[in-house]
Formats: sequence, structure tokens, C-alpha cells
Amino acid sequence: MISQQNSNTAAVSFDDLGRLRLVPAPLVDASDKLREECRDFSSKVTEFSTLVTDILNVVEAKAREIEKEKLKAIALRTAVEREPARRTAELNRISFLLRERQMQLDRISGLTSRRASRLMGQYETYAKMEQDQQAVIDQLTAK
Repeated sequence: MISQQNSNTAAVSFDDLGRLRLVPAPLVDASDKLREECRDFSSKVTEFSTLVTDILNVVEAKAREIEKEKLKAIALRTAVEREPARRTAELNRISFLLRERQMQLDRISGLTSRRASRLMGQYETYAKMEQDQQAVIDQLTAK
């Protein structure tokens, strides 16, 4: 390798392939090494950025899933909190229906027992009339 230097510390040299270089070979090698390291670093930063994006997507998906489950849990908790009131209302409704049906039954039973009493009274009246008529018939036929 042939090199010349002037008073400005600018060096002119030839590399191994015979190309003219204004920068010293060690500095060119260091520059090439730095360029390669920068490319590696840049590719690693790009890879890291991709990984971070993927992780953020996963975290966002999990956050949406958690939010959905949280809303379900809130809905279930609300339903559980309302259950005693719902049961009380249902019990009141059923009790009202039961009292209403009991009143209908009592009314029907009362009507039936009054009707039965009336029918029994009519039967007794008709039975007495039949006895009286039979007695008259017996008197008339016995003579």
C-alpha cells in the first residue's frame, strides 16, 4: 500500500484493490464496521418495533376481552342484586292470585252450599207434599 501525506494531514492512499482513497484505510475499515453495526442496529430496532407492535396488539385484544368479561360480571352482579326484589314481587303476585282464587272458591262454595240448602228445603217440601198426597190417595182408595 502506497500513501502520501501532505501538511494538511489529508492522506491519499490506495486500498488492496488499487482504488484511490482519501481517507486512511483504518478509518475506512472503522467506517465500514460502523456502517455494518448501524445496519444491524437498524434491523434490530425494526424487529423490536415489530415485536412491540405485536405485543401491543395482543395486549389491546386482551384488554377488549377483559372489558367484555367485566361487563358480563357487572350484568350478573346487577341481576343477583335484583333477584331478592324480583322474588319478593313474584311472591306477592302469587299470593295475590292465591287470595283471589280462594275468594272465588269461597264464593262458589257459598253459592253451592246455599243452593244445596235451598234444594234440600225444596226436596223436604216436595217430600212432605208427596206424603200428604199419598195419604189423601190412601184415604180415597181405602173407602
